[in-house]
Amino acid sequence: MKLTYWFLLLLFFISFESMGQKGLSNFQIDSLLKTDSLSIYNNPEKSYALAKKIYWASEKNKYNLGLAMSLYKISLYHSEILNDYKKSLAYNDKGYEFAQKINNDSLLLFYTFSKGTLYGKLGFHEKSLRIFDDCLQQTKSIKNLKRRSLFRGDLYTYKAVSLSHSQPHPSNKVLLDIYIKAMNEYEKALDKCVNPGYTNVGVYYFHLKNYEKADYYLKKAAAFFKLKNLVSCEIEYTNLGDLNYETGHYETAFQYLDSSNTICFEKPRDNYYLISKNYETYKNIYTQLGDKDSIIKYQKLEMAYNDSLAFDKENRRRESVSYIMAKNENDNKKLEKNTRRIILFSVLTILVTGVLLTIYYRRSNKTLKGKNLLKEKELEEDLEKRAVQIQQLKQKVSSSYDELIVMAKKDNPLFVSFFKELYPDFYRKLKEIQPGLTILEQKVCFYLKLKFSTREIADCTFVSVKAIQTRKNRLRKRLFIEDGKDIYDWIDELD
Repeated sequence: MKLTYWFLLLLFFISFESMGQKGLSNFQIDSLLKTDSLSIYNNPEKSYALAKKIYWASEKNKYNLGLAMSLYKISLYHSEILNDYKKSLAYNDKGYEFAQKINNDSLLLFYTFSKGTLYGKLGFHEKSLRIFDDCLQQTKSIKNLKRRSLFRGDLYTYKAVSLSHSQPHPSNKVLLDIYIKAMNEYEKALDKCVNPGYTNVGVYYFHLKNYEKADYYLKKAAAFFKLKNLVSCEIEYTNLGDLNYETGHYETAFQYLDSSNTICFEKPRDNYYLISKNYETYKNIYTQLGDKDSIIKYQKLEMAYNDSLAFDKENRRRESVSYIMAKNENDNKKLEKNTRRIILFSVLTILVTGVLLTIYYRRSNKTLKGKNLLKEKELEEDLEKRAVQIQQLKQKVSSSYDELIVMAKKDNPLFVSFFKELYPDFYRKLKEIQPGLTILEQKVCFYLKLKFSTREIADCTFVSVKAIQTRKNRLRKRLFIEDGKDIYDWIDELD
């Protein structure tokens, strides 16, 4: 019996080793992608390891679908599990490129949504809201009805989150309506759903002081998570603790808060937010009970966890924003480099053509003196062609200006680079006066050069009129514009 056991074990390791050497075929990769084992909520570490395995196998096979799918899961893992938004953005950008290569609309849609959630977590709520609204319009490309419902549920959920951070702040009733839409979408696919949205609905009934419905949905959420055994319910326990504190049931509140902390302490530092919130509720309860020692104790604990949370959060946000800025700058540099190459190539082509034509005509005039009249006619035709080319060039400059105006109105990322190409002298003189101008300050100067009003600049760049007026006042100081001088006149005189 023992011999048989060891023999089977040896066979297993031999087959495993041979599989590792041979790698995975595209068929095997497709089979793994269709399983639920890639869900980060079931077993995060296992799904992450499997996604990496699929990635390396797909890279070896030059299989773009496998690369795109695995990078999406890897990006999601860094965002949802590790809260490492910088790495998540990097994997998202790389995966998006592979999804573009295979023209997979559904996968591109998921990548776009993922970037919207990351922008929201980093505080770019206006951008994230535009992304979510665009994605909602495109969900028809998802053929699987349950997957579509799950995706729409996520879109409504994250839209409400970004909306809650925008200005002016919407009412709790508006946010509740959006969360109910998300919950209704989730309930169409409860058998595949990780989070049915009951928690958010319960929280916003709590904000509206409808405690009965709040208690119903929060308990329903906790029961769902226990049944699924996929996601723990520490958030629901925290919310139920707050609810019972608000309604004066302090003993029940303590039980829920204790349960929440028990789960939180078993998880990484990312749960510091909940622990801090729980300690705040402990402190509030003991304040009502008049227990001064407990008040001081939990106030210190709340502050300690708050400090750790703020430090971690700020570091991650700073790194992620730096990544976004560096990537945008790099993209702009590549665009400028390519544009310069095209212009240089065009100029060289025209010069070489001109030189060759000149040589040709000179030699023709020397060797074919008897055909001077014919050559003169050809020369006249050539001059006419050059006149047509000059006219076409003038039209091209005019159309380039119109295109620049369109780019400015749409706040196109290429606007800055295109403007510098059309107005090189203006840009050079601007930098001579103030070399330290930021990209945003340069952009405002470009809009002023194009005669955009303060209101138009604000509309194009999606900021307030007051913000643009503040930037114009700052520019006057930075560019040493004398008092009383109209900034538009000064810009015109500069060129």
